[in-house]
Amino acid sequence: MLLEDIQTFGSYLINHHGIDQSAILEALELQRKQSVPFGRLAIEKRYLSVENVLRVLAIQIRSTKRFGEVAVELDLLNEEEVMQLLALQREQRKKLGDILIDMQVFSSEKRDELLDAFNHFTEAREQL
Repeated sequence: MLLEDIQTFGSYLINHHGIDQSAILEALELQRKQSVPFGRLAIEKRYLSVENVLRVLAIQIRSTKRFGEVAVELDLLNEEEVMQLLALQREQRKKLGDILIDMQVFSSEKRDELLDAFNHFTEAREQL
């Protein structure tokens, strides 16, 4: 499956269920703001010291590279540690559907119904 064929839950809600695009964008912004920064996770997992996080951030500010890329280039983290931290970051991120419930866009029952429909939709597209 090509990347452009992958449809996110947010775009599915807009395109197939008439959820307001501005609500999805607001929820995505809230999700981004609530996400635990990569460097903080690296400190919490004791992969990096505060000094090394600041060192990576100082370099990252002047580049287009992601935190993990810079940390690997500096031999502060290895690829496996970056993958573990990314997985942890994903696990801790509040789900879009939960944020939309908090925003009172729909109920938890409706979220479950929409997620089920989205999963069926993506499975059907994968079989094409």
